[in-house]
Amino acid sequence: MARGLTAVLGLTILAGCGRSPVLDSASLEAGIASKLVPDSPEAVTDVVCPDVIAEGPTTTTCTATIGGVSIDVAVTISADDDAAISTDAVVIEVAEMEAAAAERLSVDLALETTIDCPGPPVIVSVPGATLRCDAIDPAGQTHGVIFTVRTDTGDWELSLDP
Repeated sequence: MARGLTAVLGLTILAGCGRSPVLDSASLEAGIASKLVPDSPEAVTDVVCPDVIAEGPTTTTCTATIGGVSIDVAVTISADDDAAISTDAVVIEVAEMEAAAAERLSVDLALETTIDCPGPPVIVSVPGATLRCDAIDPAGQTHGVIFTVRTDTGDWELSLDP
């Protein structure tokens, strides 16, 4: 689980005759996706930055979409045109949720249990968001479970799917 993210990106500077340099927003957008979710950048379905971003030092805000949830990403560009991104959004790794829930269910039920969540590799921590998954017991029987995000800081709870 990531709590607030800061990463540095490489940038492309564009300049035209008599124009001051600007940053290439397309390369910035591509870099943001790979830095927000390094193991699964494809989970970031859209990134939008302002069309024109003056060279540093400056700060601008881009928007990234993960699992249908839009989050703000602050981009701080230094005087050397290095860019650092940060966000206050918490991105939850679904594999970590699966492992924690499987461990807890295995202890509580005294049966080795696995959890399989088909779907996105990450979700944004938005209170009330749900993710339906399957708990699989040693006999191979599947039981529906639901992860419900409780807070914007990544806390969740697990319940049986009615």
